Order: sequence, then structure tokens, then C-alpha cells
Amino acid sequence: MELSNKIEIVGIDDKNELNRVDSQLRSLILSIERTIPGSRGFGMSDLFIDMSSPDAVNAFALELEEKVDQFIPEISIAGVYAEPDLNGTNTMRIYVEWRV
Repeated sequence: MELSNKIEIVGIDDKNELNRVDSQLRSLILSIERTIPGSRGFGMSDLFIDMSSPDAVNAFALELEEKVDQFIPEISIAGVYAEPDLNGTNTMRIYVEWRV
């Protein structure tokens, strides 16, 4: 399964805050868990890469919610959706909201 990144952040109007949250979320998603000395829990597992598409999306969404709670507590994941194209590539759409 090949993934491309699209993150849509809702509920944040301040451009500086939007850029900061986007950067933090991308860092979390693009880092592989256990590869950063001093913060072994930061990043995402690589286990869902070999899963079938629906299972991978579900595993990714669940793990992302847990990791965001731990590492970016001021936001919450409102939804994670995969949009497949004709080439078999999934575009992951991640909707983020401020935690109230």
C-alpha cells in the first residue's frame, strides 16, 4: 500500500498555529517509532505498511489518535480517511481539531 500525505486542519484560523500543528503532525507521522534516541515512543509503527488497505487505514487511525493524545495533546483527530486512486495509491486525509 502506497500512501501520500494530505492533512486538513479544521477549527484553526491563526496561520502560525496552523503551520505549527501541521509541522508537529507531519513529524509524528513521518517518524518511525523506536528510531529517535531519548524519545523511543515518538513516531508511528511501521506494522500497518504490510497490511491490506482497510486494515492498514484502521490501524493507522487508531495509532495516530493514541500518539496525538500523547505527543500533541492540544489537538484531537476528528477523522482519518483513505481515498484510493486507480493506481492503488491511498491518499490519507486527516482532519484535526483543537481539543476543548
